Amino acid sequence: MSKSKHTTLAKSEQDLWHYTSGKLTEQEAHAQEFAHLDDPFWNDAVEGLAEVQDKDRLLKAQLELQQQLRRKLESRKKQRRSTPMLTGMVALIVVIMLILAAYLFIFYFR
Repeated sequence: MSKSKHTTLAKSEQDLWHYTSGKLTEQEAHAQEFAHLDDPFWNDAVEGLAEVQDKDRLLKAQLELQQQLRRKLESRKKQRRSTPMLTGMVALIVVIMLILAAYLFIFYFR
């Protein structure tokens, strides 16, 4: 995900939290409603957050899930980095064994 897209998502998420908590002025709230008029995800999120009693707890859970996801993605990146090297080494060993087998077959089993 590009940095600008990540920043846009973070801004949109922040706007959502401000909108549902009533921290926006009437004009800002109207601008948010107009900007997300055709966005069913925004509307669902607003409806869901309106029903939540403890928004602070929900925000903490969200941050925790984001951290867990970030850690999991980092571990997958590390696994992907080591896999090509292992695959390359196995392929090299197979090629060397095939060359050795061909050499033995040609020169010793005539």
